Amino acid sequence: ADALLEWVTYARGRELDEVMHDVLAPPLPEQRAWDVALLFSRLEERAGVSTPADLIAAPIETTLLPALQGLNLTARDLVLMRAKAKARLAQSPPWMALAKLSFPTSALTLNVDSGGAVSADADTVDVGLLGVALQTMQEHPNISAAGESVRYLYRISCNVVDSPGDARYRRLRVDNRAYVAHVLGVRGASLGFEALGWVESPDGSTYVLPEDAHISSATTDVIMDCMKGLIAQAASQTVGRKGHSPDAKL
Repeated sequence: ADALLEWVTYARGRELDEVMHDVLAPPLPEQRAWDVALLFSRLEERAGVSTPADLIAAPIETTLLPALQGLNLTARDLVLMRAKAKARLAQSPPWMALAKLSFPTSALTLNVDSGGAVSADADTVDVGLLGVALQTMQEHPNISAAGESVRYLYRISCNVVDSPGDARYRRLRVDNRAYVAHVLGVRGASLGFEALGWVESPDGSTYVLPEDAHISSATTDVIMDCMKGLIAQAASQTVGRKGHSPDAKL
């Protein structure tokens, strides 16, 4: 049962990302009017948009356009994206519209070998500190916020794994909305951010992941396992509450 829950959680995450990439794709993909991965990353980091429901709810003029400044998108492009998001949600199972609402506490386990290192491609991540960070984040009073914070660390890490030489994914402004909400707003998240290798710039305006800092898929797997554990625990707790309901049938 636990393995099935983990598989369902992973499959849902993949499906959600695929839907978002489809929603954000240019009308004529062969023209590549914009980089979909960068667009998705910018929306999540600067506007807190990571699901079709988020995209539908966010104001275009005051939230979406400022977050996407410099990417040559217009209000019309965003209106079309929102229309695609509404159409996709209408065809999707109900869980997709509520994809970010259930992140309860759970016991987290890191995939480390007996020597204390991540058992995969070498990277520069402080595995011990990352473990402490994830354990601390699960104790945050707002469990939904903790889950979103873990997902944020996963996203920025995946960007580096997928495009290690791209400077755009190695720099964050200190006033970045996603950073403020998901790192500063959740206990333990700043430790995770530090464990991944991010450091403050000399002028204090940005956080930078140095060129000699490397994040491997082993680290993203660790963070993914954390997310799967959180959501699987949410599912089991929901079942438990139903089972103990006064109206539950024996």
